[in-house]
Amino acid sequence: MVGPENISYDTWEDAFNDTYLWFYGAGGGSQTTAGSMGSSFVYARSDFKAVFTGWFGSYFSDYDFPDNYMRAVLGSGTTLSAVWAGAPHWHFHSMGMGFPLAHATTTTQNNDTIYTADYFPRGVHVNLLGDPTLKGYVVAPPTNLVLIERGHFIDLSWSAPSESVDIYYVYLRTTPQEPYVLIDSTARASFQASSQGPEMTHQYLVRAAQLEVTPSGSFQNLSTGAAATITTLTSLSGFDPGEVGVFPNPALGEVTVSAAKPILSIELLGVSGQTITRYDPIINRRELQLSVEGLPAGAYLLRISFRDGVAYRKLVVTE
Repeated sequence: MVGPENISYDTWEDAFNDTYLWFYGAGGGSQTTAGSMGSSFVYARSDFKAVFTGWFGSYFSDYDFPDNYMRAVLGSGTTLSAVWAGAPHWHFHSMGMGFPLAHATTTTQNNDTIYTADYFPRGVHVNLLGDPTLKGYVVAPPTNLVLIERGHFIDLSWSAPSESVDIYYVYLRTTPQEPYVLIDSTARASFQASSQGPEMTHQYLVRAAQLEVTPSGSFQNLSTGAAATITTLTSLSGFDPGEVGVFPNPALGEVTVSAAKPILSIELLGVSGQTITRYDPIINRRELQLSVEGLPAGAYLLRISFRDGVAYRKLVVTE
């Protein structure tokens, strides 16, 4: 997760003055005290400035005890997680590749032979105090997402974070119950999307991403998102795909896509934006049958390309 130059062997009191992403401390203890590392009372009254923490000492994991030592740490300062680490060992290294705290937790809880576990692997005391969705590397998100309808298009613009990012990913859904679907990416702080039709709800989400390089490797690190909603009116100008029909919808086995003008290509997109099926080229055809046989039930997105623009239509596949 970090290089040797970023590791310091300081006294536990230093974390009340300086900030640390990771902290580990061990000492003989009780439910409320740790040898040479203070008591619950100390952490309750002071700000401990370590984010992810691991502790090893007798009775630290007696979480149901009033004023429990590790619970006091979790409630102090900027600390966001605490675990009893040492018997067995905890394995956080996946967080060096962008995985959340939940991955390290389940890896540790399920481990007995994959990694060195030491004493009491898969014991009931191996618990996480804190938010399992947290990550070790954070990208600042875009803010102030604004949506403006312009004919058959919706213009998206947002404020870029203060730190540099490599790319933005744009997601769409048309009902709050369905997952967002990745529709495109852009290097700019703006994007023009095709309207899904008149009087429809469009919920957009924009996430920033940058390449993160750590001692474990490199990965695309995504931020949380900026979201906004717009309900379209009846468009009168701009790109007009004409009537685009998708039926039956919900579909089982096969679905027909028809349009009032020639279609260049059709892509069936999954929830995470990956292309599942692409039909290209389609010469002067205004209707095409797509097989959805074997697809898991759920919501998908059809990206329908014409010579002068692109239209999106939601597709629901049933069991």
